[in-house]
Amino acid sequence: MQSLVHLALLREQRVQASLSFGHHFIASGASVVLGVIKTTGSLFHCVVHDLRGLFLRGANELDAVMGGIDDLRGSLLRLRDQFRGTNRCDRFGIAVCRKFIPYSLAGAHLLGDLTQEVSDLHDVVATFAHTKRLSIDLLRCQVHTHCSTKVASLVRDTLTCKSGVMNVHLVDGTYELFRYYFATPSHMTTSGHEVGAVRGVLGSMLQLLEEGATHVGIATDHVIESFRNDLWEDYKDGSGVEPDIMAQFPLLEDVLRAAGFAVWPMVEYEADDALGAAAVKAAALAEVDEVMICTPDKDLAQVVDDGTHVVQFDRRKGVRYDRAGVVEKFGVEPESIPDYLALVGDTADGFPGLSGWGAKSSSTVLARYTHIEDIPLAAGQWDITVRGGAKLANTLASNLDLALLFRRIATLELEAPTFTDIEELRWTGPTAEFEEMARAMDAERSISRIERLLAR
Repeated sequence: MQSLVHLALLREQRVQASLSFGHHFIASGASVVLGVIKTTGSLFHCVVHDLRGLFLRGANELDAVMGGIDDLRGSLLRLRDQFRGTNRCDRFGIAVCRKFIPYSLAGAHLLGDLTQEVSDLHDVVATFAHTKRLSIDLLRCQVHTHCSTKVASLVRDTLTCKSGVMNVHLVDGTYELFRYYFATPSHMTTSGHEVGAVRGVLGSMLQLLEEGATHVGIATDHVIESFRNDLWEDYKDGSGVEPDIMAQFPLLEDVLRAAGFAVWPMVEYEADDALGAAAVKAAALAEVDEVMICTPDKDLAQVVDDGTHVVQFDRRKGVRYDRAGVVEKFGVEPESIPDYLALVGDTADGFPGLSGWGAKSSSTVLARYTHIEDIPLAAGQWDITVRGGAKLANTLASNLDLALLFRRIATLELEAPTFTDIEELRWTGPTAEFEEMARAMDAERSISRIERLLAR
C-alpha cells in the first residue's frame, strides 16, 4: 500500500514539474513572441517560423503532461479500490487524493491560458495579414495534441496564414548584359541586329521568377557617364566598350519592361546607385523580409546589413554575402567598403587609389579605424602593426584630400530614383507588346516560359 502511494506521489511530482514547465514554456514564450510580432513587423516571417517550433514543442510537452495525468489517474483509481477493500484511509493517502484536485484545476487553467494566448496571437496575425497584400504561404503544419480541439485549431490557423511578407530581388542589368555578351554566342536577327546578350539576360530574369522571385527591380546604365565623371577626369566613360554591347542597352530596357519587370535606366546616376537606393528603401518596409542584391560588384557590399536583411548575391557563383561574408571577403565591415575602395582603388571604375595601399594593408588599418579620417596621419600613432606603416601613413597624409575624393566616388548615392510603391516591383506578367518583341529576337521560348509562370 505504502509503495503504491509513494509511486503515485513520484508520478504526481514528475507530472507537476512537466506541467509547470509546459505552462511556463508556452504561456511565456507565446507572450514574448506576441510582443515581438506586434513591435517588429519586418521580422514577422522569422518569428512565425520560430513560433512553429515553439508550439510543436509545447504540444509535445502537453502530450506528455496528459500522459502523466492518465498514469496518475490510474494510480489513484487503484488506491481508491484498495481503500474500499480495506477501509484504510490514512492521512497520507487522503493527502495524495486532495493534491489531485488543485492539480487538475491547474491543468484546466493552463489549457485556458494557452487558448487565450493563441487566440490573441491569431488576432494579431490576422490583422497584420489583412493590412498587407497576401502573397506567399509562410508555414503549413499539422498540430496534434490531446489538450483542446479549439487550441489545435487556433494554432493551425495561425501557422498556416498568409501574409504580406516578401523577398525583393534587385538585379544589376548592366553587369548581366556584359556577362551574357561574353558568355553566350552572338545572335543576329533577320533585320541584322545583334541580340544575343539581351536574349541571355531575358532568360536569366525568367529563371529568377521560376526560382520563386516575386518582386524584381532591374537597374541599368542607360548611359555610361554619370556625375562622377565631373569629380574625376579619368572615371569610366564607356570608351573602349564594344559597340554591339552599347547598342543593346536600349533594347534590353525595352524588352525587360515589356516582359513585366520594373526597370530603372540611370542617366545622372549609375545602376549601382539605384540598386543601393532601392535596397535601403525596400529594407525599411515592414512587409519586406529580405532584400537580395544580385551582383558581384564590390561597391554594393556597403549596403549589406544583417539588421535590415540586405544581402548581396553572386548568381554566377552561387555565393551569398551577409555582413560576415563581406568581412571574410574584404576584411572590413560593410560601412568601411567606400574607404577600402578609396585606398585600394577600383580599376573597373577608373580611379587608382593611393600608392602602396594594397588590399591587405587597407583592410588591416580600416578594421581598426573604420574610416579614412579616423586613421592617424603618423604611423607612430597607430596602435596596430602594419608592414611599411610609416610609408603608408606618409602617403595618406600627403594625399588625404585625394583619398576622400575617391571615397566620395565609391560611395553609393542613395537618392537615386527607383520605385515609389514596393508593389511596382511585383511581377504580374508581360505587356501586350512582349510577344511581338520576343518573336523579333527569335526568343519564342521565352513566351512559353512566361505562360507556364502565369499558370502556376
